[in-house]
Parts: sequence; C-alpha cells; structure tokens
Amino acid sequence: MAFSNRGNVYRKKGRFDRAIKEYDKAIHFKPDDAQVFADRGLAYEKKGERSQAMRDFKKAYALGFRHPLLLKKLRESGVLL
Repeated sequence: MAFSNRGNVYRKKGRFDRAIKEYDKAIHFKPDDAQVFADRGLAYEKKGERSQAMRDFKKAYALGFRHPLLLKKLRESGVLL
C-alpha cells in the first residue's frame, strides 16, 4: 500500500510526524494491517511517545503480528512473559 510505503520512507528519514500521518491513512483504508500498526509504533517510539508506541505494538500483536523485535518490546514492557 502506498501510504504505508511512504510512512516507511519518512520514518527512515527521521520525519516521524509525517510518517505517522501516512500510517494513519494506511490504517484508515486497511484497519486490520498489523504491519502498519507495528511500523507506526516504531515511529511513535522514535518520537519518544512510548505510550502511543505500546498501544500500536499491542494492536499489532492482537492482529497476529509476531516479529521478534515486536515480541522483545512487548516482553520488556511486561505485556508478554
């Protein structure tokens, strides 16, 4: 999806606010895309917005996303044991 791809480009360039806006658009059109929630969580985390990041990480997990980095972040936060 174009929105999530643009979000990834902006996130990698350090333009986290712009990345989040693109991820928001992607989620609007495909609200069950776990990867987009995980990516938006990374952008929030880079911005220092830990609670927003964790919200998205939990949503990605609930939607079935099981990437090792996501699992590590959820374990470190105490969400997973």
